Amino acid sequence: MISQNEVDIPGTPTGKKAPPMASLHAIVSHQEQGNEIANTKLTTTLENVLIVEDKGEEHNESNLQ
Repeated sequence: MISQNEVDIPGTPTGKKAPPMASLHAIVSHQEQGNEIANTKLTTTLENVLIVEDKGEEHNESNLQ
């Protein structure tokens, strides 16, 4: 049973308890990992767009010559 000052830690096996601050830290840590993954995906997408744009410009230049 959880006492008033303990909470479940998200993402851990059921029954693992921790003081509220530890839970908050786990939530923040999980959010930071999610942000890092999202930023990586966004950066990769932008890089891919720039590569396609560069190839498009090269293609246009070769058509002009």
